[in-house]
Formats: sequence, structure tokens, C-alpha cells
Amino acid sequence: MGKSTEAAKSWSVASVLNLPFLSCCLFFHIMKANLPVSFAGNGHAQTFNAPDDLPKTVMRTLNQGSNPMSMDFHPIQQTLLLVGTDVGEIGLWEVGSRERLVSKNFKVWHLNACSMPSQVWDAGNGARQYTFAGHEAPVFSVCPYYKENIQYFFSASIDGRVKIWQCDNMRSRVDFEAPGRWCTTMAYSADGTRIFSCGTSKNGESYIVEWSGGNVQRTYRGFRNRSLGVVQFDTTKNRFLAAGDNFSIKFWDMDNVQLLTTVDADGGLPACPRIRFNKDGTLLAVSGNENGIKILANVDGMRLLRTFDSLSNDLLQHLRLGQS
Repeated sequence: MGKSTEAAKSWSVASVLNLPFLSCCLFFHIMKANLPVSFAGNGHAQTFNAPDDLPKTVMRTLNQGSNPMSMDFHPIQQTLLLVGTDVGEIGLWEVGSRERLVSKNFKVWHLNACSMPSQVWDAGNGARQYTFAGHEAPVFSVCPYYKENIQYFFSASIDGRVKIWQCDNMRSRVDFEAPGRWCTTMAYSADGTRIFSCGTSKNGESYIVEWSGGNVQRTYRGFRNRSLGVVQFDTTKNRFLAAGDNFSIKFWDMDNVQLLTTVDADGGLPACPRIRFNKDGTLLAVSGNENGIKILANVDGMRLLRTFDSLSNDLLQHLRLGQS
């Protein structure tokens, strides 16, 4: 995964949780100093032309061996998928060829403990750089961002408190409360101009909201009355939101609070599937039942994956000719 960090120093922010609904999970994010983001202006580019451009067609089915809890695509090699599971297993997949390149077990040191501090490492040498303490409840998620040559990150704890930290002075700059007041994750739009959160309350009420200056700007509709687990969401390009809820994937246009469309990925999804887009939004990884991962694609994603099929067929034909 080193190609994304060749141009500049990168940091990794992580927290380890042991909650009843998550078991032992490793959450991590890479903060890339070589990918600056502009926060000026109000325009939001819309790369996709229609909902038909969303990745909705199942093109690959993988078996991780244990239940996927978090997934991330490589920012440059966009068919490489990193997976973390409920038993601490880490897998690296080339989804084009369906090949698992790496499988390792991550040992969580204290299975009965939850982490309240957030920690920052240098992704190049593995050295821990900073530890941020200030939450009064365990940290559920982190979300890094980069502005004007300064590294920041959000941390959200299971009491619903969200803090923004500046990495170079160890200080919490902003503190606010997220809807649901329990398990919350944050995500930016691709251009870094819009920030969203997705939260689920202890009663199963789920919320996706857009924030502006610490205030809720809009709340998106379309969740079932009571979610059957903690909902995970993601953004793609600068237009669409997606969340796993009610055994399906739900999509919204960022500028419209009404539900845009729903996809069941040919069935076989858990109540709240984990999801992750690749950088271009052409592929969508979705956790399935029985330790499975489904890779959904739009037209461009299907074209990308079919290049791997063509290469495999060419190689097989070459081997057959060599044996004859």
C-alpha cells in the first residue's frame, strides 16, 4: 500500500474498540499530506450524470473467512481492497482477479478494554507520533482531513460527542454533539468542502446529516424506524451518499434529503452491511452473510473488472497452447 505515501509524509489515526455489537475491530485511516483539499467556494462538482452511474451490479463475490467489519480501497490502485474483521483478521484483496494477496491476524492487547484516546502514527516507519485524550467515553470512529498544510481529525465517542483535533498542538478545537448520541462516523465529500455524519442511537434510530459550522444543515430521510444494528455509510465523488440499512444499500443525492434508490445486491446481505466506495466511485464493496464481500460496479467499474477477466483468459489460452 506504499504508493499512496511516496510523495509526502502520511499519518495513520486509529482506535481499537471492543463493544458488544462490534467484537474486536481495528479502525484506521490514512491522512495523506500529498493530497491537499480546498475548502473555498460553494460550488460542488457533479461527476455522475444519473443514478444509473451508481455501482449497483454485483461483479465479484469474495469469502474473507471471518465477518468483515471495516473495508478500504487503495487510493491509487483502486481494485486493491483492505479488510478488517471481527476476530482481528486483516486481508488484502485484488478484487479484479479475486485473489487474496495477504492474510494476517491482528492481536488486540486488551480484549475487555475500550480505547478513549486516539493515537497517530507515522505510516512510513510505524512510530507513534501523538496521543489525544479528552473524551469521557470510548472513541468509536475517527475521520482525518487536511486544510492549509495543517492536519486535523474528527473523533466521535459512544456518548455522541464529536471533537476536532489539530495534530500539531494536541488541542481539541471544536466539541459538539451528534444526532443519536451513540455510535457516529464522519466523512467528507471528495473535494473536502462538505462534511457528513452517520449515527445510530441505542434505540436503533439512525441519522445521516450534513454539517455546516458545527450546526446540522440537513437531515436525510429513508431509514427504517429501528435499524437492526449500527449503520455504516460512505460518500462518493461530490454527489452521492450511501448507507447499509435494512438488508440493503440505500443511496441519496447530497442535495436532496429524500431517498434516491435502494439496492439489495442480489440478496444475502446482513441487516446493516458494511460498505466502501473506491476513490473513483466505480466500485462498491459490501459485506455479505457468511463472511462474504460483494463487489458492485457501475459501467466503468464493470469495464475495469473485465480487463482482469480478459487477462486471465489470455493467460489460460497461452498456457494451453504451451502444453499442446
